[in-house]
Amino acid sequence: MRNLILMALDKANRMTDQQLAGEIEKLETGKLKLRLKDERGRPFPLHPIILAVYRQVQEERKKVTLTPV
Repeated sequence: MRNLILMALDKANRMTDQQLAGEIEKLETGKLKLRLKDERGRPFPLHPIILAVYRQVQEERKKVTLTPV
């Protein structure tokens, strides 16, 4: 799970603000559904985890642009 979060964080940091907003929109609307099977074979949704990482990166970028110098 940790590797998944780190990969999502790395991907989010490489995206532009517009690309990041587009990915967040896809995850929120359900156009992009990411699932993984757990140890019992049941589908486990990954999009809430990745969405949280993307939103965190987006909020950090907003803070950096709004911080007065």
